Amino acid sequence: IKAREDFEVELRKIPFIKVMPSQANYFFLEVLPPYKPKELCTILLKKYNILASACLAKKGIVPNRFMRIAVRNHSDNEKFIIAMTELIK
Repeated sequence: IKAREDFEVELRKIPFIKVMPSQANYFFLEVLPPYKPKELCTILLKKYNILASACLAKKGIVPNRFMRIAVRNHSDNEKFIIAMTELIK
């Protein structure tokens, strides 16, 4: 729970995502310009070896606007935050 709470605080500092409230072990993120979910997930995987899921066509949500990421341990969560911070344009 503490790792999720700390992760959420840091995620909310990233200007090109909007964090949806969560009590689960993942976060649903709205991806804002200049990125698209598929593009962002590809960059995270290729450049940082971080796997995230682009939600391109899920029933009930706007297509190609959201992604999902897992809450992991503090070290892995920090790696994600560092990668996202480097991608701020």
